This record gives sequence, C-alpha cells and structure tokens, in this order.
Amino acid sequence: MKQRLLGARSRVGRYTQPTWWRSSVLEGVVLGVFILNEYVAKKTLGAGDVVLTALVVGPTAALLFSAWWSGLLDRREKSSTFLAFGMLGRLSLLLVAGAGSAGSFTAVIAVATFLYGAVVPASNALLQRNFTAGERGRVLGLGIALQALTAIAVSLLVGRLYDWRPGSYRVVYPAAAVCGFLSCLSLARVRFRARPGEPPETRLFTAGLAGALAGALRHPFAGAVQLLREDRGFRRYEMGFMVYGLAWMMLQPTIPVFLVEKLQVAYTDVANARGLIYFTMIAALSHPFGRLLDRLGPLAVSRIAFTILTAFPLLLASAHGIGMAYFAFLVYGCGMAAVNLGWTTGPIHFARERDSAGYMGAHVALVGVRAIVGGPFGIWLYRASGSPTATFALASGLFFLGSLIMGTAMRLRPEEE
Repeated sequence: MKQRLLGARSRVGRYTQPTWWRSSVLEGVVLGVFILNEYVAKKTLGAGDVVLTALVVGPTAALLFSAWWSGLLDRREKSSTFLAFGMLGRLSLLLVAGAGSAGSFTAVIAVATFLYGAVVPASNALLQRNFTAGERGRVLGLGIALQALTAIAVSLLVGRLYDWRPGSYRVVYPAAAVCGFLSCLSLARVRFRARPGEPPETRLFTAGLAGALAGALRHPFAGAVQLLREDRGFRRYEMGFMVYGLAWMMLQPTIPVFLVEKLQVAYTDVANARGLIYFTMIAALSHPFGRLLDRLGPLAVSRIAFTILTAFPLLLASAHGIGMAYFAFLVYGCGMAAVNLGWTTGPIHFARERDSAGYMGAHVALVGVRAIVGGPFGIWLYRASGSPTATFALASGLFFLGSLIMGTAMRLRPEEE
C-alpha cells in the first residue's frame, strides 16, 4: 500500500517500477563517478582550458545525435536497444583504465556518451508506455531521489579515494562501467505495454537495419526539424530549454576552473558541494516536485526550476570561500530537482498518445547544439574578462529569460500545443 502511495498505481506501472528504481540506483553509481570528471582531468591529468572544455562539451555535444538514434531506431523494439547500446555505451568506460592523459580520458568519455545516447529515447519510451500520466511524476521523482542518494555516497567515497590516491580513477571508472551495464540489462528484461491499434515493432537487428541506417545518415535530423516546425507548443518549450541550456552549459567549464583556481578546493570539497549538498537537495525534492508535476505538468515545473536557478550563478560570483559555494550548490540542487522532471517528461507531454521517441530525440539533440555554443563561450568570456563574474551574470540573466519563455508556453491554448 505504501509503495502505491509513493509510486505507481496501475498494474503495468507496479510491474515496471521496481526495475526502474533498481536501474536508477545503478545509474547513480555512474553519475557519482561522473560528477568528478572535470576534476580528474584538471587536478590529476593536468588538463588545460581547451581539453577541459572539450571534456565538458564533448559528451554533451554527442547528445546531438540522439535525433539520429531516434530515427534509426524508430518502430524497432527497445529491449535490444538497452542491451546492445548499454553494452557499447557503458562497458566502453572500461577503456579509462588505460587512459594516461587528459586527451585520451576525454575521448573515452565522449565516445561512451555518444553510444549511450541510443538508450535515452528507449528509456523515455518505457516511461511513456508503462506508466500513466497521473503516476509518472511520482515514479520518476522517487527514482531520481534514489539515484541522487547513490550518487552522494559514491561521490563522497570516490572524492576521498582520489585525495588519497589520485591514480585510482583507473579502477573507479571500470567499476562504474559494470554498474551502468547492469542498469541497462535490467531494463532490457522489462516487457513494454503494447499500443492498441499499432503494428508490432520489428526487432533491432533485422535485414532492414542497414536501410534504416542509410536513411538516418542521409537525413539525420529531418524528423526533429519537422516536429519543431509543426508543433508550436513543443517549439516554444524547446526555446525555453534552449535559453536555460545555454546558461547551464556556459557554467559547466567555468565552475571547475573557478573552484580550482580561485577557491583552491580539494577533491573532498568538490564531493561535498557537487555530491553531498547538491544531490541531497535532488533526493529531498525530486518526489515532491514529481507530485507537483502530476498536478501542474512539465511546463509549470520547468518555469519554477529556471526561476530558482537564476540565483545560483550570482551566489557563486559572491563566493570568497567554500561556505558560500556550498550554499550556492544547495540552491542549484533545488532548481535542478525540478529541471530533471520537466526535462524528462516534456517530450511525453507533447507526444500525447504518439511514440515519444521522436520528440525525445529532438529534445536531447538540442542539448548537443547548446553544448557546442554555450560551453566554449562560457570559458572564453571568463578568460577574456579576467573574472568569472561576467559569465555568472550572463548565465543568471539567461536562466530568468528561460523562465519567462516557459511562461509564454504555458499560456498557449491546448489546440496550439
């Protein structure tokens, strides 16, 4: 009974949610390790600004190809996608054991993220099909909370391990690779709820895969462009996320440089800020925001998130010690708890009864677009101005603008969506 109050109420939802939550915990291990990616590159491997920016931008820019993955995998069953691309995208992290330079480390992370991109639309399709709209937010919110708690524990442990033995990343990433693959393997075993009236999906590895691959290569983003052109509500939603995302990407290469060079933090300080404090807020607020999502929808939750995030870079700009940085990351965690939910469920909201994989592919691909622009511009502005203040101030303004745009998306009539 308690599980029903916290999570799914439908029969298929109750069948799926234990596996979804178990997968979330295993992915939390990967997330807890990835939190310290930039700091391993900067502190242990001596990465300069170019490589550090490539590490931040490269994996995120690889998400540009999620629209390509969605086109390639359209109307194909998703279980094999979890298995095949979970193996490629997660077990490829085993190669970090042989990465002795910042460049090779960055290359492995980028390739692994690119290959894992096929799993994102498949996960979203499972969320859409096996959970009803009235329970989706609660299930997702609790899953994110479990993932955050796992990431807290892992990041704190790994941060202290790196302080003691910096070269231990060669063992940590392969361990994360195995956990990530087990997460995908568990999802591969879940049966998808059938769609009434739709033809059955073909298997992933069939004779038609080569033709689908050729078509996807000829027109990799045609489906995404068409969706954005035809669906006004989705287009406005993506405009809001584009502005937010540019701000977020500007901060990603800037924050590690600021923390290492200006505040001179240790690995433990980073683990406390980005692990303990940030993910404690994610864990505490994801389920309440999930319940709010079930009542108000992803647009309202995203608007709240962007408004909260407006304060984050301003607080960082005022930090002269680790204490204020900790408070800034507390606010950051509050905002991102809501962002995670609005970002994940928005494509499902606009897809309605259609397969959400195409919407999710377009949605994730635009993350890659803003990564290519925002990340390099953020670190360039920092260096050109000689201070992080300009980057932080511009990011704050963009977060606020994103909240205003999301407000206009909320005011569209249902038929305009």
